[in-house]
Amino acid sequence: MSQSIIALLRNNLFADRGDDIADALSYADMVFSSYPEKAHCYTALYMVMNTVANAIEKADAQRAEQTAPAQLALDQLIDQRIKKWADAELDTRMGDYLNANIEDHIDVGQTIKDYFEDDFDLDEAVKEVLKNASISIDI
Repeated sequence: MSQSIIALLRNNLFADRGDDIADALSYADMVFSSYPEKAHCYTALYMVMNTVANAIEKADAQRAEQTAPAQLALDQLIDQRIKKWADAELDTRMGDYLNANIEDHIDVGQTIKDYFEDDFDLDEAVKEVLKNASISIDI
C-alpha cells in the first residue's frame, strides 16, 4: 500500500528535503510568504510531497529491517519442524501408504516378470545389435 501512496505523492520534476518533513514545511512556508506567484508555491508544495514520500519509504525500510529477523527465526523454526517430522515419520508413512495402496492391488514380482517376458526379449535385442556389428582382429 505504501508504494501506491508514494507513487501518488512523488513528482521527479521537483526537489525534496530528504525525509525531513519539518524542514520541507518550513521551506514551503518561507516560499509561500516570500513569493506571491503560484508557480513558486507549487514548487514548494511538490517538494513537501516528495519529502513525505521519502519519509514513508524510510519508515517502510526500517519496519522491514525490524521484521526480517523475526521472519527468519520463524522460517528456521518451520524448517526444523518439517525436517523432524520428515526424519521421524516419512519412511513409516510412505511404507504404510505403499502397503495399503500398492502391494494389496499389484503383485510387484509378477509385474516385473511380465514386463521382461512381454516387453523385453534380450535374445532378440542382442541378435539385432550383433546383426549389424563387424569385428576385426589384428595380430
